[in-house]
Amino acid sequence: MNYQQRTHVVDVPQGAGTAAFLRALEGVLRLPMVQNINVDITGRVTATHYVPMDGKDLELPTFTFDDLTPYAVARNGQIAEVLPAEYGAAGAGILFLLFRLLAAARLHPTGWVVPSGGVFRSWVQNHVVGHLGDDPSSLLGVPVYVDTSDSLGENVVLLGGCPVRGAPFSDTTYTLKVSLL
Repeated sequence: MNYQQRTHVVDVPQGAGTAAFLRALEGVLRLPMVQNINVDITGRVTATHYVPMDGKDLELPTFTFDDLTPYAVARNGQIAEVLPAEYGAAGAGILFLLFRLLAAARLHPTGWVVPSGGVFRSWVQNHVVGHLGDDPSSLLGVPVYVDTSDSLGENVVLLGGCPVRGAPFSDTTYTLKVSLL
């Protein structure tokens, strides 16, 4: 019997954590005759398997990562809305207020969650004095996760935290929510 090689690719959303990779791997392993699985740093799981020449190509299972998006991870814990005016914070002071509130709760930042197509980067460039770097994946030493689920308003920013320093975003237990405008 002759076989032909098929390759399937699953893109895991940024910030979805280990659980999303495990979900993708579990689905890929259900395919028959899998010969090779490659997981790369960009969040892509590629699987190579063989199917009979006279047989139909198998459908890759559908993957839903909606419950593992950055916003969904943040919602799994407690969320507190911060009103900067109550603290007299404006501009860059808003970002530092969020850090101060996390520290007061004895938590360490795990990541920023910003909406796709939101105003976060332009707001940072306009309001934060000094050079923050050109790396869009980090701000003030904390990873930035873009939520593509459209669950956040375009002006909303979340800062997640947890009791363990250096923990991944998927371990977030407490989130601060602020509207930039």
